Amino acid sequence: MFNMFRKFLIYSFIFLTLFAFAKAYASDGFRGVENASSNVSAPWENENSLPLESTMVNNAIHDGNQKLYGVVGKTQILNFDTPVKRISIADPNLADIIILSSKQLMVNGKKAGSTSLIFWGADNVPVFYNLVVRQDVDEFLKAVDYIAPNENISIIFNNNGAVLSGKISTTATRKKINDLAKAYNINLVDMTESASKQVLLEVKVAEVTKNFTRNLGTGFSIGNNSKYQQAGGSISGNGGFATDALPLGKFSRVLVDNGVKYFFSNKAGDIAFELQAAETKGDAQILAEPKLLAVDGEEASFNVGNEVPVPSDMGQYGQIAYEFKKTGVILNFTPTIMEKTGRIKLKLAPEVSEIDRAAGVVDTQNSVVIPGFKTRKVETTVELMDGETLVIAGLLKNTSSKANNQVPFLGDIPIIGVLFKTVEDAKDDTELMIFITPRIVDAPILDSIQEAL
Repeated sequence: MFNMFRKFLIYSFIFLTLFAFAKAYASDGFRGVENASSNVSAPWENENSLPLESTMVNNAIHDGNQKLYGVVGKTQILNFDTPVKRISIADPNLADIIILSSKQLMVNGKKAGSTSLIFWGADNVPVFYNLVVRQDVDEFLKAVDYIAPNENISIIFNNNGAVLSGKISTTATRKKINDLAKAYNINLVDMTESASKQVLLEVKVAEVTKNFTRNLGTGFSIGNNSKYQQAGGSISGNGGFATDALPLGKFSRVLVDNGVKYFFSNKAGDIAFELQAAETKGDAQILAEPKLLAVDGEEASFNVGNEVPVPSDMGQYGQIAYEFKKTGVILNFTPTIMEKTGRIKLKLAPEVSEIDRAAGVVDTQNSVVIPGFKTRKVETTVELMDGETLVIAGLLKNTSSKANNQVPFLGDIPIIGVLFKTVEDAKDDTELMIFITPRIVDAPILDSIQEAL
């Protein structure tokens, strides 16, 4: 019985000693963390990007303008020079705070945002810190620097995402940066300016005879086809051609698709000479010779022809509404300058359309003739070096006409009138060819080009 009582006294003494020690420790160390469950990022750094360790000194503990920065998904140890009795976090969804000792905290970042941290030191005076949690952007910035090493841009991050500013030389680079931000789940606001790189497109639309194509030596004609053909294929990237390896002034046949042929030449001057000589001989006629200036990545278009009114709707009281349909030669193109190769990527959509009276419809009730149209389209994407020429050929058309001539009065006499009549059949085989030469234009010479246009 005495032994049991002695053990009880010993255990009681040990318990009271430990309790007193714990109470003394708590008076000098942390009492706890209020709302200490949160989403915060790390590492933490002060506003001046000093070493990633926040040290609280006696005079700084009372500074209410202190800031801590962090990155989502990382852990940081915060060390203090003086004991901190208590801390409180305003938004516990930003960071998990774990007490390691009276002078050391571990902060685990979990979510981007900002909140307030309050510390109480030995004098029980609250000190406010602004805790800013950011996404982990180091890898994103490295990737941006890799794809755009020479661009004059800056990226500023905030709680909601980032702001991209400065000047970017090409649309392709801008698109890569925006796609990269989406991949890193960063809400990127693009406020960049264009570096004024534009593409001048020199276009010639010519109607030529088969003699011209034979003399040119490229075999543009395609045999017995009697109508315009439609191409459904495309030329992409580096597949199938390397025009920079061509001898100057020579053509390279690239693709024949549904009768439409694509050719490349690296000397546009020879093409102009050939066309001029063909015009003199009567083997070619230049239908249009526009020069179009487009911003890198933006669409431009032109139309040579007429606008034909076509009935589109009828009102309540029988009035007919019309819309105008473009006919002739229509060319839409979108140039994109490839940053690494210096090539010009062209998305082209040439179209040739004309009225086809045989396909028209007569609305006898309203006494309106609704015309039909014959349309030929080509859609393709090509890459050219600056100054190279793309030729789209193979748009053939055979037209036939019949002319009746007769001697006045005598040709109208029955039976013998046929002796005074002649019938002439005329056939005209022509081919429409489109010559396209893109050139990269920098800002310093834009004014002179625009004046020339």
